[in-house]
Amino acid sequence: MGIASYSYNRYLRDGTMELEDFIDRAFELGVDGVELNQLYFKPEIDRIRLIKRILLNYGLDLSCVTVDNNFCKPDPGERRKEVEFVRKWIDATVTLGSPVMRINAGWPPEGVSQDTAFKWAVECIKESANYAERYGLMLVVENHGGITSTAEQVVKLLEAVNSDWFRVNLDTGNFRENIYESIEAVAPYAVHIHAKIYELGLEWHGLDSYWVEKRLDYRRIMEILVKSGYNGYISLEYEGREDPLTAVPKAIDFLDNIIF
Repeated sequence: MGIASYSYNRYLRDGTMELEDFIDRAFELGVDGVELNQLYFKPEIDRIRLIKRILLNYGLDLSCVTVDNNFCKPDPGERRKEVEFVRKWIDATVTLGSPVMRINAGWPPEGVSQDTAFKWAVECIKESANYAERYGLMLVVENHGGITSTAEQVVKLLEAVNSDWFRVNLDTGNFRENIYESIEAVAPYAVHIHAKIYELGLEWHGLDSYWVEKRLDYRRIMEILVKSGYNGYISLEYEGREDPLTAVPKAIDFLDNIIF
């Protein structure tokens, strides 16, 4: 199990916490690996070397590098910039040693049809996946709104790109309808998972108490993942209102007890 750096977004974005502090905290919490979001560092070789050395010193895996891009921009020149941006981060991810890099498909602006945006995204992802394949890097798309809002859209995109080096980062909290059916439909294509945690509460069983996620049925989710044969990383992504300094340790304890 791992932790996504986005779990501490409020501290990483305002500068209260540096990425190195996040890695220190992940080690203290006893997880196996971390997921690093490009929002919090630049792909400069000196920074990459430092991050890589810290991970090695702690014996932590780097399960995924998360990149925020948008392949649904109407201007072809802007889409080209997005492809180059992703390519730059592929190079950085390979240097860091992560086997997986998450990208987005994109969000079509008003006035652009889903079909048109889909074609743009497929072209950009095919080029990006071909580049990643040279290095044996798996690109994964997330069910993250836009043209990947539903399980049907995600599977359609996978089939259209048709690459052995393009799969899914399944986010357990991002489907808005038919949550568990959608997770089940996408799970066979997943090579990395965001375990979204919003709010934890205590549930009592006799004299024993357990943390429970109030918005998602994780026992049902875990049964789906086991049935699908998933055996990759489960990366905690905390997005609740509680301070992550107190919420993340509880979320890790919850997931430790729920993972089969």
